[in-house]
Amino acid sequence: MKKILATLVLASLLLTGCKDDPEPGSMMVRFSMNQNGEAVNLNETFGTDSVAALRIEALKFYISSLKLNGHGQLAAVEVVDFSEGRVDFTFNNIEAGSYSGLNFTLGLSEDQNASNPIDYATGHPLSASWGLYWSWAMKYRFVLLEGRGATDGTIDGSSSDFFIALHPGADGLSQYVNLDQGITVSEGTTVIYDVAIDVDELWDGPGGYIDLPNENQSHTTPSDYYLAEKFIENFAAAMHKR
Repeated sequence: MKKILATLVLASLLLTGCKDDPEPGSMMVRFSMNQNGEAVNLNETFGTDSVAALRIEALKFYISSLKLNGHGQLAAVEVVDFSEGRVDFTFNNIEAGSYSGLNFTLGLSEDQNASNPIDYATGHPLSASWGLYWSWAMKYRFVLLEGRGATDGTIDGSSSDFFIALHPGADGLSQYVNLDQGITVSEGTTVIYDVAIDVDELWDGPGGYIDLPNENQSHTTPSDYYLAEKFIENFAAAMHKR
């Protein structure tokens, strides 16, 4: 009888202990483009202070050392590609609780930037799959933004149109991004952490004002390095929790 009672007590304690251990949750980090709180999609025309009409036709960029404050690293490197719909990433087995925010690097570390894409399987962020490796420079583009603009407000192939190709990428250009708005992860559920890129702030931010009709091409060469630097600094500052 005493053995039975002891067994029941032990089983009860084990069940109680199991109930006290919370199940982990999951978090999705999702990127979007926004203007005045409204979504902006690829190939949509909109206006900014820098130019009357603007159309972003391609946008992809690297994020590295992605961390949840109070939890640790979520990913060493990821690539965001709006054309491919690769704009969200889900991370599992996160302890339920409140966290003070998210931080990451826009761009790559020097070691990552020195990688050879042939060393990675197709689909890996550092493989050649994403079209971000510069074979001539043996380095990666940290951000690729391409599109068109028009000074007369209409993108129609006329003489007022111009092409945009901004490709910052070099050691020393990566930017630290700290999003200090908190988030709560609950047991057994997935919470979404939305990161919005303010398309107006891309052209006017801490890096400086970008006069798009006249400053629209940079491949991080010596002659246009200043523009690559301005753009990536503005890009990092344009990211906000939505």
